[in-house]
Amino acid sequence: IGLSRERVRQVGLVALEKLKLAARMQRLEAMLVKH
Repeated sequence: IGLSRERVRQVGLVALEKLKLAARMQRLEAMLVKH
C-alpha cells in the first residue's frame, strides 16, 4: 500500500506541474495575442 500511495502522489504531482505549465502557456499566448 505504501508503494502505490507514493506512486499516486508522484503521478499527482506530475499532473499538477503539467496543469501549471499549461496555464502558464495559455497566459503567455493571451499576452501575445493582445500585443
